[in-house]
Amino acid sequence: MDKIQKDINDALETTRKWNPLLMIFAMPLYVFLLIWGSYFPKGVLRLASEAGHDPAIPLTSMVTQLTSVEKGLIPPDSFFGFLFLFSLLCFISFYIISKRNRIKAYLLTQILQLILFVIFYYSWFIANLYFIPLVAIRIVYWIGFVLSLIYFIYIFVTKQRARKDFFASLNIKKFLNVILFLWLLMSGINLFTHGLNHFLAHLLLALLPISPILFGLFMVSFLKSYLVTLENLNAVNKNQEKYREKYGYTIEEWYGKKSKMYKQYVKKQRGISK
Repeated sequence: MDKIQKDINDALETTRKWNPLLMIFAMPLYVFLLIWGSYFPKGVLRLASEAGHDPAIPLTSMVTQLTSVEKGLIPPDSFFGFLFLFSLLCFISFYIISKRNRIKAYLLTQILQLILFVIFYYSWFIANLYFIPLVAIRIVYWIGFVLSLIYFIYIFVTKQRARKDFFASLNIKKFLNVILFLWLLMSGINLFTHGLNHFLAHLLLALLPISPILFGLFMVSFLKSYLVTLENLNAVNKNQEKYREKYGYTIEEWYGKKSKMYKQYVKKQRGISK
C-alpha cells in the first residue's frame, strides 16, 4: 500500500465513523483539549511571571519577566475562546460536507488541524521563553522560531518535502555538542544568579531553556510530514474518480449513500435493470 492509498483509507475510514454523537460529545472534547494544551502552559507561566518572586510558590522563582515587545506578541485569552468556537463550527461543517464528499471533508479537517498545530507550536515556544533569563538568548530563539516558520512556508510553496528529512541529515555528534554547551552555559548562569542553593535542581532546570530547540526541530519535522498528507489529499480531491477507480473503491465506499454521486449511480443502475 503506497502513501496515497494509505491517506485515502484514513480519510474514508475516519469520515465513515463520524456520527451525530461523535460531533456532540467527542469532537468538542478533542477541540477543547487541543486548544487547552496550547493555552494552559503559557497562561500559567505568565501568571507566575507577573506574580513576582513568592517563596510560597516555587514556580515564581523559576520563571523570568518577558520584555514588553514579547508580551505584545502573546495572544490574549479571548483569542483561545474564539478559536474554540471557530474550530467547533468548522468541524460541524466538515461533518455535513462528509455526507456528500468524504475526501473533501477530511482534507478540510486536516487543514484546520494543521492551523491548530501551528498555534500549539507557537504557544509552547512562548511558554519555554519564561525559563530563559537572558534577553540575548531569547532573541536568538526568536530568530530560530521565525526561521523555522520561513522554512515551513518554503517547503510548502516549493514542495521540497519529499527530500531527505532534516533529522536524517543531522550530524548527531555536533548537535549533541551544541546541546551540551548550551546546558553548561545555562547551568553557569543559574549558578551565578542563584548560588549553590538548590544546585541540583537548577542544574536540571538548565535543560528547560534548551527545550525550544528540541521542540522546534520536532515540530518542523512533524509539520513537514503533515504537508505530504495534505498534498496527497488535495491531489485526490481534485480528481476523485481517477483515484477511486485506480484503487478499486465502490461509489458507496468513496462518496457515501447520501452523496449525489451514489444516488445518480443507483438511479442509473435501476434504469439499466429495467
